[in-house]
Amino acid sequence: MKSFMERLGSWFSLDTRSLALARMGFGVCVLLDMLIRLTNVEQHYTDIGLIPRSVFVSDFAFPWSFSLHLANGTAAFAIFMLSLHAFFALMLAVGLHTRFSTAMVALLTTSLHNRNWFIENGGDDILRAIMILMIFIPWGEVWSVDQWRKGDGAREARSLSNSWVWTVFLQVFCIYYLSYLTKTSPIWRSEFTALFYALHLDVFTTGFGHWVRQYDVLMTGATCFTIILEWMGPVALVLGWVLKRTWWKAFRLLIVLSFWGLHGGIIATMYIGLFPY
Repeated sequence: MKSFMERLGSWFSLDTRSLALARMGFGVCVLLDMLIRLTNVEQHYTDIGLIPRSVFVSDFAFPWSFSLHLANGTAAFAIFMLSLHAFFALMLAVGLHTRFSTAMVALLTTSLHNRNWFIENGGDDILRAIMILMIFIPWGEVWSVDQWRKGDGAREARSLSNSWVWTVFLQVFCIYYLSYLTKTSPIWRSEFTALFYALHLDVFTTGFGHWVRQYDVLMTGATCFTIILEWMGPVALVLGWVLKRTWWKAFRLLIVLSFWGLHGGIIATMYIGLFPY
């Protein structure tokens, strides 16, 4: 049993350097998100916008909804809240008071999304879940201002494996496998025309998307790749530990690169903001 648990723990582990890169990436994404939202702050987050607080609270909010952004309906207050959010995102990116800044980003992100969820997407839901989860994981241990302030210097990286890290793997599994389960339409499962139709929504399609959609073989192949990856990728991530140790790193890297390719394809062919990131 001890050997079994060690093998399992070795597979379901995260390197502190990978966590540091994730911290930087999430911090930059949240920072950019706030800058984008500032361009429409009056329309989306004030009482003279599309959904005033009174309308949102009376007609749309759930009883358990929590939002600091509902405390005031002026543009000045909304700008202040988004600026504060951006400040903590910057702290997170550089790793300054990492756990505190992570908690604040998680709090403000949840509050912001609960102010007006009509403009949110699935990526925002994932962002909230991951930010809350990462409060309990030391992703500021290396490559951070916290490390420098403690005088640790170039602290040696290490692998982490505990219940919180395992939950990160579970989160990744849920994101993609549940996405696969909901793709029940024939355009995904038998006709393989989903991406053909998606790239004919001209308002979202990039120049590269306009070019690649001309080729039916590429559209069919990309649709098949997406549905198969969302089906088999998460399962491989969970069951890959049964392989010989010499294959572990290459196999897990292949899975990660495949998902990066999926998101890279979305970025290259569609204008949908920060969602794929």
